[in-house]
Amino acid sequence: MLKIEALWVDDEVLDKIEGKHGVQFMDIEEALVYSKERCFHKVGGGQLRVLLKTSSGGHVAAFLSHIEKGDWKLNSAREMTPKEKRLFKLSKKG
Repeated sequence: MLKIEALWVDDEVLDKIEGKHGVQFMDIEEALVYSKERCFHKVGGGQLRVLLKTSSGGHVAAFLSHIEKGDWKLNSAREMTPKEKRLFKLSKKG
């Protein structure tokens, strides 16, 4: 399992995900660090897409870049698309 010890985010990214996408950073951080309901997919640009369920029941797609060891940078986050929700549900069945 992927280990996330620290999550870094730039101010511009934080403003975008909370303002434009309506996703709270605290929900993402909590789900990435503590939740077992998450699945990972490699995407372009060396990023990792993490599909996760927050403690408030939201379904979020977060995009991360690896910094070192357990440190990751949050590049973006938004609500899951319908296709991502299907992928997430399928990954939980296996």
